[in-house]
Amino acid sequence: MKIDSKTRNIILSTVVALIVLLIGVALWRQSRTAAPEAMSIDVTPQAGATAETTATPAASVTATLAPDTQEQAAASPSPDSCTNNAAFAGDVTLPDGAEVQPDTATVKTWRIRNTGTCTWGGDYQLRFAGGDQLGGPDSMAIGTEVAPGAEFNAEIPLVSASEAGRYQGQWIMADPVGNSFGQVVYYEIVVPGTPAIAYFKASQYWVSPGQQVTLSWDLAKAYDGAFLREVALDGATGAEQGVVAPGSTVVTPEKTISYDLIARNDQGESMRRLTIMVAPADATATPLPGAEQLPVISYFRADRYEITVGEQAILSWDLSGAESAFLVIDGAEEGVTAPSVRAVSPEQTTIYRLVARNAAGELAQEVTVVVADAAEAPPAAELTPTNTPAGEQAATPVPEEPTPTPEAPATEPTPTVEPVEEAEPTPTDVPAEEAPAEPAATARNADTAILTAPDGTAEQVNLVGAGQQMAVLGRSEDSAWLQVTLDDGATGWVAADQVDVSVDVATLPVVTP
Repeated sequence: MKIDSKTRNIILSTVVALIVLLIGVALWRQSRTAAPEAMSIDVTPQAGATAETTATPAASVTATLAPDTQEQAAASPSPDSCTNNAAFAGDVTLPDGAEVQPDTATVKTWRIRNTGTCTWGGDYQLRFAGGDQLGGPDSMAIGTEVAPGAEFNAEIPLVSASEAGRYQGQWIMADPVGNSFGQVVYYEIVVPGTPAIAYFKASQYWVSPGQQVTLSWDLAKAYDGAFLREVALDGATGAEQGVVAPGSTVVTPEKTISYDLIARNDQGESMRRLTIMVAPADATATPLPGAEQLPVISYFRADRYEITVGEQAILSWDLSGAESAFLVIDGAEEGVTAPSVRAVSPEQTTIYRLVARNAAGELAQEVTVVVADAAEAPPAAELTPTNTPAGEQAATPVPEEPTPTPEAPATEPTPTVEPVEEAEPTPTDVPAEEAPAEPAATARNADTAILTAPDGTAEQVNLVGAGQQMAVLGRSEDSAWLQVTLDDGATGWVAADQVDVSVDVATLPVVTP
């Protein structure tokens, strides 16, 4: 086909236009995919446009962090931030071990050095960190500016404790938002007062040679130590052995011996003594004297001659040649056997009288247990036996010293008395040999539980060890439980199958819990 020149020119123009268009598109796409950089774009002005162009400045972009990242960043110091640190520089008041009277307001002052690189403002704090706060605040602002390397006096108001003892409290510096830093400082004060012994007792007070006895105790304020020692009949004392409180130990005495519990602090010491009576292995009954001789009281004593209200003392005695024997308490006679012991807990100073009688007359001996802080205290009684012929009343002597050293029964002298031919004494209803023994229960096992009620789920009052004796007050209706009294005066219930009872359980009175 033949193409004329006009058609050829139109086709060429169209092809050129397409080529130019393709080249322009390619260049435009290349500019869109290139890396960002400062670029200058020339725009050809159209009709009506201003020939002069204005460059658009680059935008300033600020990154926004998530909230958690912001808190973390704020909490993380930059390399050039300062550091908080503190050190103890000395005690200004109340050095360690200083004595402060009970319930006394005082001020503890430390000298503290700024060993960090931050300057402390007045809103920095000294905070309580542990121990005995003694009425001090939880924290206190230092109220002054302290530059690095400088020192200041940190003061904390205190009120000493009511009870005697040693008290310590720890404190530490903190920044205004509560972050602790630096060395812990502390006070240590002493409230004066002698130690207090809560109790010192034995599981048994009358045993055979080699029989085990459990000694137990508790005490307070003995911050210079507590000790146990043996005391022989001649008064010689053994070495002191350190003990903890509360505590216990098992002893196996071969002969009568005493034990001292000693508690000490820098104000003095407190001491309690108890005596374990050991019957001689080869002991034989003393033959009755003739009708013309009075009975013989080998001994009558207490393990403690001074107590406080609520505490116990153990009376013990032995005698021979008596047709009847009585313990006189508050004017009432109580038939007793011999040898024997009896726990007493008087509320005021009391005189206890042991009386032994036969056809020739009676022998009486007295022991006084002094109760501290009692409103009235009768005169203390002498411990020397008094021989009284028949028909006469025994006088009550007064001792100068109420705490004699225990002596072995075998070494007690037997009083010599001339026969008396006076009116015979009035016969007694219950001879000593027939006097009913106080019902007692002896624990069979270690850690025998004493409960508040005759129920295995009841609250526990105490635990007693194997061989420990308890006075029996009565039984439950089904005889499965016994109500007992412990040496410290506490009353509770023990399972009948856990103890050996000195009497027929069926003869005990029924006690309703």
